[in-house]
Amino acid sequence: MLASLSKLIGGPPRTTPGLTRGSRRRAAVPHPSFADFLPWVDYLPEEQSLLLEDNVSRGAVYELTPTATEGRNADFSRMTIGLSGDPKGLQQIIMQVNKLIDVIHCAEHDATDAVVKELVLVKFLANDDQRTQALQIIEHFDGKTVDLTPTSMIALITGNSNEIDAAVTMLSKFQIIETVRTGKVVMATGEQPT
Repeated sequence: MLASLSKLIGGPPRTTPGLTRGSRRRAAVPHPSFADFLPWVDYLPEEQSLLLEDNVSRGAVYELTPTATEGRNADFSRMTIGLSGDPKGLQQIIMQVNKLIDVIHCAEHDATDAVVKELVLVKFLANDDQRTQALQIIEHFDGKTVDLTPTSMIALITGNSNEIDAAVTMLSKFQIIETVRTGKVVMATGEQPT
């Protein structure tokens, strides 16, 4: 039995040493921030920009949020990136992204010309006494129960970011085991391709 098991898993177990103190310390060192590589002097919170070393130039600060990618064929995939910051710089960002070799098309979409949704799966503990309250919360957010055991549930909820945040907040009354969230997915309305 042991001989056939070792053939199945590729030989006897390896006897490599565990982590050393030095490798643990190196693994715990945080990676540098992108801002650490910029020649900036000060952050200007009222303008949400960085003052650069020449004390004249300013660098805009944007929060880019990468989200799910998908594609219709193996040659292309679509990536949705959420942007928060000064809207004046949006066209500059679009021009810079379009310069990247692998980018075929970059466009701006908002709630007026596109459908923007998120999906969240929330696994939480719920006993018989709590199950009715949990089902009411899930139903309120037009969600579904996709898994149910005697002690736990998994809820699937879709909506905009605020609805997802509110649903997770309401479900946090229970002991949440784990949460998986897609981030925003976007599709242009009408016949216009995204």
